[in-house]
Amino acid sequence: MPSFNSDGVAIHYETFGEGQPIVLLHGVTSSFVRNFYNPGWVKFLTDHGFCVIGLDTRGHGQSEKLYDTRQYRDDDFSRDVIHLLNHLNLSRVDLMGYSMGGYIALDLAMTHPERVRNVVLGGIGDRVLGLGEAISVPSDIATALEADNVDQIADPVLRQYRIFAEQTGSDIRALRAVMRGPFWGARDVSRIEQIRVPVLLLVGENDGIAGSPQQLARAIPHAQLVVIPNRNHFTTVGDKRSMEAVLEFLTEDEAPKTEA
Repeated sequence: MPSFNSDGVAIHYETFGEGQPIVLLHGVTSSFVRNFYNPGWVKFLTDHGFCVIGLDTRGHGQSEKLYDTRQYRDDDFSRDVIHLLNHLNLSRVDLMGYSMGGYIALDLAMTHPERVRNVVLGGIGDRVLGLGEAISVPSDIATALEADNVDQIADPVLRQYRIFAEQTGSDIRALRAVMRGPFWGARDVSRIEQIRVPVLLLVGENDGIAGSPQQLARAIPHAQLVVIPNRNHFTTVGDKRSMEAVLEFLTEDEAPKTEA
């Protein structure tokens, strides 16, 4: 299976179909296959004329596992994606990130807008801004991953993260380093307010993990917000309504989308 070297770190990726390239970025404790391939995103997007590119972020899936928290900075994840685009000779792509992948996609919209056509931010909200009730979620997940066993985790959502990580054979030690790393710091609101690429925010009505998507949408110029009814952080990504909303956003205007 293909991989490339990103600043000395082996990153696994896969490509499917032909057409407009879209890079899919998965959530923490997950992988490209679990987050997007298995729920049907690859078939859906390739059937509609997209070339789907999926990577396992560092510390996840089939990519290299790292145990130093200093190797999980926001710049590290962003560079991995840019190096992948360079590796594939792609100048400009659509991006879709879910949860942790949403953070990465947001970072790329701020730091490398010339490489991005459209951005879908799934499963994130005002926690990205350092605001709201969900601000402690990364440290809470880290604590759940550090528990001696799943029976010590009282919160059902945090328990689900740990169970999922164990069931999928994830490297728990690497995931602990991810969650304790600097990646989860609040993003600069002034830079978010300067984003000019088209953005779709996609969040489940009962997310509970992302924080307020409305607060984040207000910070991003002209961002569209779609809330999927009766879905939570774990069930939104596989919902057919999510796929249809993303497709409509990506294809609503085939002409270049620039601010007037």
